[in-house]
Amino acid sequence: RPVFMAVGAALLLLLAVLMRAVWPGVPTAERSALRWLTIGAMAAAVPFAGAPIGSRCLVLPLLGGSAAIAAVLRQGWSSLRHQERTRSRLAGAGCILLAAIHLGVAPIQRLASPPVLRWLMNTRLVEAMQQVELDAERLASQRVVVLRAPDLVVGLHAFFYRQLYRLPMPGSWRTLSWARAEHRFTRTAGDTLELELIGGALAAAALRPGSSVELSGMRAVVRAVDDRGVTRVEFKFDRSLDDPALWFLGWRDGRLRRVEQPPVGGAISL
Repeated sequence: RPVFMAVGAALLLLLAVLMRAVWPGVPTAERSALRWLTIGAMAAAVPFAGAPIGSRCLVLPLLGGSAAIAAVLRQGWSSLRHQERTRSRLAGAGCILLAAIHLGVAPIQRLASPPVLRWLMNTRLVEAMQQVELDAERLASQRVVVLRAPDLVVGLHAFFYRQLYRLPMPGSWRTLSWARAEHRFTRTAGDTLELELIGGALAAAALRPGSSVELSGMRAVVRAVDDRGVTRVEFKFDRSLDDPALWFLGWRDGRLRRVEQPPVGGAISL
């Protein structure tokens, strides 16, 4: 994340410097449009500041950003490259960098993204769903609880994948965590599991000790946090963990496998 922030800030500063360098040559009729498009791009980025990094968050900002970049590239090609001053040459080099990114790398990235995303979002989910250990006969009356998923793809999209392809659905599908850390689940009561993350945390900066999330049939209560995020959570269900209506899964050996719950006081690690 700090690397993304540093690179993004540097490129934004570069674009601002180049806009100032080419501004005198921009036709008067276009200047007012560029002003409100650029301001709109910055304002449109604000609501997405707390969202996961992704191209969907950039659709609106890029409506204005693309106009600003296009103006810089056009003026750089039509005027800056013909000037002999050192300042103009430096600005021209910056334009070449922007051109390489937006006219060279971007089209290649656009062509490469679909197969990569298809593998991430489809192939991995196919493998996960084909090999998942479920009770097919009683699935409709069960609540599936994924104790730990390997990543966001399996953790977030597995439920939607089953809906999309009309696979048998459980009563509910809860994913407790996909943090990159060792997960230690301790059964503190007949109906309660306490998760301790070892060497990692849940990225939930807004939650504090005592914060709770209520869901149908389950309540999660934060018990401990550190500077990385949530490190300990209590999950209390509305029935015994041994009830056949609860079906626990965990990621082991590259697939979602059933996880038997320990006796009260016992623990398991994933």
